[in-house]
Amino acid sequence: MLAAFAIVLHLSGPPAAADTPLPAFPHPLITEILYAVPSGDAGDANADGTRDAAGDEFVEITNPWDKAIELGGYTLSDRNAEGRGGMRFKFPRLRVPPGAVIVVFNGCKQAFAGPVGDEAGAPNATDAKFGGAAVFTMRNDSGAVSLSNGGDYVLLSAPDGTPVHCIKWGEFSETVPAAAVIEDAPKVTGRSVARATRDGPLEAHPKGEHPFSPGTLRWTHETEPDTKPPKAKRPSSR
Repeated sequence: MLAAFAIVLHLSGPPAAADTPLPAFPHPLITEILYAVPSGDAGDANADGTRDAAGDEFVEITNPWDKAIELGGYTLSDRNAEGRGGMRFKFPRLRVPPGAVIVVFNGCKQAFAGPVGDEAGAPNATDAKFGGAAVFTMRNDSGAVSLSNGGDYVLLSAPDGTPVHCIKWGEFSETVPAAAVIEDAPKVTGRSVARATRDGPLEAHPKGEHPFSPGTLRWTHETEPDTKPPKAKRPSSR
């Protein structure tokens, strides 16, 4: 069973109005994507000592709500999910508490020293190296199975196949799925795109010690049910 996540609680006044529409409860939220892995040692996003242009790619999601959600059956995919080189990952059963963060690495040519899950099952513990997030690997065995720097999307779909949340960037010929929430992310080089606040847009990751921060995001939460948490800033480095 997955160990309990660290959860931050915060008492505050009414939250500010949302800048970006959020997927409805009980859906999770995509909060960071590394599709343009930095060159050299700086690109070792999963901290295994080896940089791989495909393997170090990751997608971070969180439970932005004040109630737990069940992640089992949700999928992450890209624009080529059903074709050659397509990326697709289906989550195993996993209860996600409020504010908990999940990081899914591509995994090609990657080793994982800490607890890691895959489609067969969730990790048996969270990983302190990634801010106490639950870490998964897609276990892709080909570098061709990766996100395109020039143009692609990451789609989060519900267990019944309904498109929930789509993040797109650059140019491509495929039609974007009619997800409940569709967002544009900037084209970047050598860094991730990340959401600095719960209801803000995905932007180029701020400059700092690291050009990405998988797992370090923690939202604050209201104590009243069905209320929206106030904004919380992402650290500049992991």
